[in-house]
Amino acid sequence: MLTAAVQISSKVNAPTWLFVALYVLIGVVGIAAALVKRRKTRVDERRAWDQEVTSYLALGPGRSAELPQVSEVSPYQLGVSHSAYAPDDTHREDPYVHREEVDDRLRETLSRRDPPFVIVVGGLQIGEIAHHV
Repeated sequence: MLTAAVQISSKVNAPTWLFVALYVLIGVVGIAAALVKRRKTRVDERRAWDQEVTSYLALGPGRSAELPQVSEVSPYQLGVSHSAYAPDDTHREDPYVHREEVDDRLRETLSRRDPPFVIVVGGLQIGEIAHHV
């Protein structure tokens, strides 16, 4: 494009400001094209990253393109073992299995004014075992 402008300027007798304006316009168009290309590359990279990360999720984004809230999914969708007490996968009827040696201490810890970060660790299906014993 710049070469064409140089060839035209050598053959056309026009004011200097016109050629300067033409060169500036060519520069602006070139910069704009580079910016558009860079933006498209960024959008494509972001889309590829989103798709890769989403492929690792057990529960991908829903209709709103957001990840579901915990209250919107069943624990079974998150990997919790199925309960023998629930009539179906709704998990709404599962009875709570009280664990005397742990529950009171945990409740006391969580009710403090500034409760610490608590991680509860236990064996696989320990509540099931405790209930059946």
